[in-house]
Amino acid sequence: MKTAIIDIGSNSVRLMLWQGGKTLYKTIQTTRLAEGSASNKILQEEAMQRTLNALSHFKNRALDEGASLIYAFATEAVRSAKNGLQFCKFIYDSVGIKIDLLSGETEAKIGSIGALNGGDGVVIDVGGASSEVIFCVNNQITFLHSLPLGAVRVNDIAGRELKKIFSVIDESVANVNYPNCNNLPVYAIGGTATTLASVYNRLIEYDAKITHGTKLLSKEVLKYAQSFTKLSIEQIKSVIGMDKKRADVIGGGAAILYKLLTKIGANGVTVSEADNLEGYAIYKRL
Repeated sequence: MKTAIIDIGSNSVRLMLWQGGKTLYKTIQTTRLAEGSASNKILQEEAMQRTLNALSHFKNRALDEGASLIYAFATEAVRSAKNGLQFCKFIYDSVGIKIDLLSGETEAKIGSIGALNGGDGVVIDVGGASSEVIFCVNNQITFLHSLPLGAVRVNDIAGRELKKIFSVIDESVANVNYPNCNNLPVYAIGGTATTLASVYNRLIEYDAKITHGTKLLSKEVLKYAQSFTKLSIEQIKSVIGMDKKRADVIGGGAAILYKLLTKIGANGVTVSEADNLEGYAIYKRL
């Protein structure tokens, strides 16, 4: 039996087709649901409509390809929005998809399940409106923190000025006592990490088989943060391997990833294509 799982993220909507405990494929549409909501915590009409359009398209595609069930979950952009529940109702009334609105803890949990698949390690998930850090040892979560700051939200707050971005991040994590990763492997999931991996590998066409397992040193992530906040957006779009729809926010995303790596004492990170979509399927025993 094929099952479709849709991740309604702050920057993009993703569809995964799942069968027999395996991912058949994933696809993505950038909708920027969190755009413009950082200050007033209200999802904007245009952003909601873009997201609805993506969901409608994905639902039809999933049904055409034989999916018997369709699940959808939403994260920080919807969770923190004053009109988040209204958005969920809007989606259900429009396309008949019921949204599972995840807590920050559950969002972090499914990300770690997807990336680690029962192993020990640290998972960093830099999203559009939030970023999670999860430590797992002996199949138990020993530390979990969901930071309400992601690539889109930090862009709304600080623009593309790296000094200001770093200041916003530092203020957000000032009272969080992150453990040291010590000898635990560190993984990064989410669009920021996979885009950086694509750039690192100079991929003319995106290939998840190549980006998966890419190792990035922390100093390389810092260089990306510096470069992608200094270059013009058009220059960033021309970088080989760049997702053009992330060009304006990739610098802030890289800055968040770098700061979190520094916080846990990691000198590098491994990019994982297995993420919260697989984690949701495993968590829900689909």
